[in-house]
Amino acid sequence: MRNTLFDKLRQQEEHLQYSREVAVDLFHINNRPLISQETVEFNVLVDEERPREPFQQEFIVVQGIMEDCVLGLDDLYQHNFMIDGRERHVYRVRESDQLLNLDQPIMMAASRLKIPPSSACLFESENSGPRTPVASCSNRPSNLQPDVLEASLPDFAEDVKSSLRNLVLANQHVFTFKISDLGNTGLVKHVINTQGLDLNNQRRYRASPHQKEVLKKIIEELLANKIIRPSPFPGAAPIVLAKKKTGNDRLFIDYRN
Repeated sequence: MRNTLFDKLRQQEEHLQYSREVAVDLFHINNRPLISQETVEFNVLVDEERPREPFQQEFIVVQGIMEDCVLGLDDLYQHNFMIDGRERHVYRVRESDQLLNLDQPIMMAASRLKIPPSSACLFESENSGPRTPVASCSNRPSNLQPDVLEASLPDFAEDVKSSLRNLVLANQHVFTFKISDLGNTGLVKHVINTQGLDLNNQRRYRASPHQKEVLKKIIEELLANKIIRPSPFPGAAPIVLAKKKTGNDRLFIDYRN
């Protein structure tokens, strides 16, 4: 927890319990030691959770971090939090006796379950009764366009290309076919070490009116899907367009200079 947030909480709550003893050493992502002040324990409420039920959590008060509050993966697991990368959402899983609509079928698993694509699945309960189908997925035609697949295959012999084609089709669920399917993570922050070198602010390359329209469309799509975001970074590098094998345009950043 950031020390400024802790100071605000201490002003609002007169009886806040905290200790000057910190049992662990914390380090920044670049291995720089962090200054730990106190440990504090209090009840936490999850926003938009209904019904709202607090959980008790201990925090270490630290100076010089950007985030107000950070929960580690061990704490997330302890309090039954789930991370949904596709929806970019974190939520808490209810225990079976806390779930609403208990007359509806419920499936809870102790580990991650994987349902293969284009298949039907049957799950068995722990009791000795008959197996009950609680989850299934129906056969669906491939959404991989043939021209996209053929353009991505290298110039191998036909028998090798056929095997590779079948492999891609059988595992197409691990590929994305549109930008909106791409995800991102906030668990890790990327740091670029410039090693003390000055930052270059390069001029952008000239582009034709058609190229400007293509660039605008690509950038707007990346922004809308939160793949990129505006940045106050003082350095800049030009962008260029290159043709894919499919004939579509791909955006590149030219860092060569």
